Amino acid sequence: MKLKNYPSMVCCRRTAQRIGGWRMESEGEPAYHQRAASGPIHDYVAALREAWAPAKRLNVSQAQLARSANFSEASVSKYFSGERIAPAEFVDALFKLVKATDTSADSEVDARARAEDAERVHTLRRRAENVGSAKTQLNAAREKICQLEKRLEAAEAAHRTGADQRIKELQEQLARSEQEILDLSKQLRTVQRELKAERDRGWKAALESSVESTALAVRGLDGIRGPNRSRLMV
Repeated sequence: MKLKNYPSMVCCRRTAQRIGGWRMESEGEPAYHQRAASGPIHDYVAALREAWAPAKRLNVSQAQLARSANFSEASVSKYFSGERIAPAEFVDALFKLVKATDTSADSEVDARARAEDAERVHTLRRRAENVGSAKTQLNAAREKICQLEKRLEAAEAAHRTGADQRIKELQEQLARSEQEILDLSKQLRTVQRELKAERDRGWKAALESSVESTALAVRGLDGIRGPNRSRLMV
């Protein structure tokens, strides 16, 4: 790396990295505007403009895109000129606005083609970041870290959701089991009452039969004792 003072700078004023009153430029590395004229940055900007074309033909302005994507108009202008590499969120917002604006392409095939176009633009964007300025590459690294953090958070949330769902399922199974136990307890009590009633009826019938048998025996004895008593008295 060699340091160049402002008067002798050849790299773009807004894309070279500033250190104090100096700027850095890699030895033998072309200035940013030269890199943007061809190669990955040029391909990316061309793809970005092509993706925006359907909305532009419908008179949707960059100002509307800026408001929709929550970016400044100045930043959006620099994204389309190639002076800056747009972050992934901007590309996603662009395709979202194009989809909402261009209602002539609502079929499943069109949706699949639009998704493929978005992935292609993201691929070109990542390639452009790799040849951009040091600040661009730093922003790209931060973006990747942010994406990884979001994926980690999503995985943790999915894990928590899965665990919560499993707990909920177990709680529902426990509630069903408790209800089944209550139902079986009611059935058991009903059967016990029926058995008791049946036993009571059996005991009553046996008692009545015993009483009747006793009465018959008593009458039989009386019949035997009657003649014998008469003879004895004679």
